[in-house]
Amino acid sequence: MLKLKTHKYYFFLALLMALAYLISKLLKLTFVFNIVGTYSVILYSDIFVFMFLSVLILALIYWSLFKGNIKLIDGLSKIHTTITIAGVLLFTIFLSFYDFVSPSGANSRFPLFDNPIKNTKVLVTIIVTVSVSQLILILNIVISLVKYFQKTD
Repeated sequence: MLKLKTHKYYFFLALLMALAYLISKLLKLTFVFNIVGTYSVILYSDIFVFMFLSVLILALIYWSLFKGNIKLIDGLSKIHTTITIAGVLLFTIFLSFYDFVSPSGANSRFPLFDNPIKNTKVLVTIIVTVSVSQLILILNIVISLVKYFQKTD
């Protein structure tokens, strides 16, 4: 069975975010969300640029650790990678459903998408989960660097 290195998963995800950026730029999609009574409008393309850069940074971190022969803890890497990739994909899919299934002012067959407050809560929950999972990567790097430098002494 072909086993990919962790950084390759992130490079592939960055490629998907670049593709999502191009599609959203062509369609000129905007996302409207409500936080405490204030409505904000953001271009999807801006969201995908941020996601692309974030995922690319993660890919470069994993790649540099791989090139430096610093062995990360497999379990923590798997947990971090699973949460991050699933979160980014869920965010992208939910954002797409939010706009295409239930355009502004229309009721859909999916009740989850009819309430803008619920939509914002779901998106914020995904963002917070993925953000907190980055602490797993930091912990993994710190532990692995300590082991690496203790081994070389």
